[in-house]
Amino acid sequence: MKFWHVVLSPKFIKNVPASIPIEEILSAIQVFSKNSGSLKVRFQFPGSKLDTTNWVLESPDTVLTELTQIKKIPIRWNMYQISEFYHIKRCNFCQAYGHTTKNCHHNIPSCATCVGYHTTKDCLSEYCFCVNCFSKNNFDHNNPSSYHSARDKRCPCYLTEIELHKKSRHYSHNWITP
Repeated sequence: MKFWHVVLSPKFIKNVPASIPIEEILSAIQVFSKNSGSLKVRFQFPGSKLDTTNWVLESPDTVLTELTQIKKIPIRWNMYQISEFYHIKRCNFCQAYGHTTKNCHHNIPSCATCVGYHTTKDCLSEYCFCVNCFSKNNFDHNNPSSYHSARDKRCPCYLTEIELHKKSRHYSHNWITP
């Protein structure tokens, strides 16, 4: 006996004004996606611009494909970017990937900006240095550039985490035989 297994993939819409209700956003998506009724709101978090919100929506891979092709959605005469959401855990205490501050086993903080032994919010440094790339270089001598913040979206270690996350997901319908 075979079962149909649908893998859900999170997408998010960036920097939508907080005043726009989610129902209006979902309505706008319905215009462009045949299967948008299967979208589920996962959560929201503050956008990078003032008074904006990022909405994370979960969708089957068919909707994911449609939304990936659209890339932007018009809402109230403005265009808002749609992209895939990668849930990458990074500790804000030690800056390592794979866990959060709540589960960190380190006793001394590492600054996300300069690798100093202080919290990131207390950093006074004028230069950036990534603790993750520095550790990787010491371990495997791969030598990615370390002159960036551990929070940098172009960090080679962060990009590696995204690739590992993508490999752990199945972006298609799968038949499962018990």
